[in-house]
Amino acid sequence: MYCNKCGASVGDDVRFCPKCGNELPQAQLPVVYSAETSGKNKIIGIAAVAIVVLLIAAAAIAVFSGQSYKKIVKDYMKCTIETQDGKTYVSLFPEEILGVNYGDRESMYNAAGKMLKNMKDDMTDTLGGVKDYKYKITDSERADRDELREMKTELSSRYSLKISDMRDVEVTCRLTGENGRIMALEYDFILVKSGGAWYIYGVDYEQENDIL
Repeated sequence: MYCNKCGASVGDDVRFCPKCGNELPQAQLPVVYSAETSGKNKIIGIAAVAIVVLLIAAAAIAVFSGQSYKKIVKDYMKCTIETQDGKTYVSLFPEEILGVNYGDRESMYNAAGKMLKNMKDDMTDTLGGVKDYKYKITDSERADRDELREMKTELSSRYSLKISDMRDVEVTCRLTGENGRIMALEYDFILVKSGGAWYIYGVDYEQENDIL
């Protein structure tokens, strides 16, 4: 570098000109560069954290969304085998459909209670009561575009029910009776998603094998 007063050549790390004694200006570039780099690093760091948070949130939504239909199956099995609670049973089905078929809520609860009692009586007659049971979802298939469109049209016209998704879920259940006998059942659920929640549209079950 050169002295800005006398023009003499001086070293970059010299503070005063050795010829005229003039105080030389100090270069500020390294300081400025460091500040800019620090600011950029902070922005990059914040952006990276935001992306990670979004990815975690998306993963959580995907997981819980995928598990919600499994909870409906779990609640159905518990309600029909353990508790025989009519109100819980009714909550597993779309209100729009039950309203058309049964009218007011009290009628829904009464119909559900009678049906659950009959199921319990059948199990008691065969197994002497249920000592234990285990179930497993053996297959879960999401409806394709054509199947979903057809179901949307049907439910909208018949029940004014709007759905966004549909699944066919197969379940096996093994019940152990108080009398030591064992019963195996197969269930076929048709589940529909409405308003962000899963409901049972229909369910069939049959005995898988002879009572052991």
